[in-house]
Amino acid sequence: MGAIETAMLDVACAWVGKFIGLPTYAYMVAGDGRQIDAQVEMESGMSAGLGALVGINMISGTGMLDFLACHSIERLVIDAEAIAPREDSLAVAMFARTGLHGDFLKLKETRDLFRKEQHFPSAIIDRGLSTVDGAMPDTLERAQQRVEELLSGYEATRCRGNTNRR
Repeated sequence: MGAIETAMLDVACAWVGKFIGLPTYAYMVAGDGRQIDAQVEMESGMSAGLGALVGINMISGTGMLDFLACHSIERLVIDAEAIAPREDSLAVAMFARTGLHGDFLKLKETRDLFRKEQHFPSAIIDRGLSTVDGAMPDTLERAQQRVEELLSGYEATRCRGNTNRR
């Protein structure tokens, strides 16, 4: 599932779907390795980038390892940091106004944001983070810490299903 050939097939299917006016779906952003390492992240990033470039409407596979046999919550956290857009800091309205071929470099908003805006997803992605006790935690360690934060703040909710049972 992480092979370039799989991503190429997904892209080709998406082009056909878009040509005939259908919404498109693909299973991408997965890695074939059995642990979170450079191979898995390279496969994930490669297919996520291709899927975004071709404009696939829905992509599944985040957090998957070992040919889709395993789901890693740490990988899910890492993938979410890489693919979840932050609407408030990406100048989405500006890009919508100019379009893909627009000259957004001439816009006042670009000049205003140029020197102060940079996408900092979170502490999961290393952008010169400080050390912890003299050691730099790796991506997996930072993801594990984030998982613990998310789980400690989780509150289970009851399902509000149909109460009119017979």
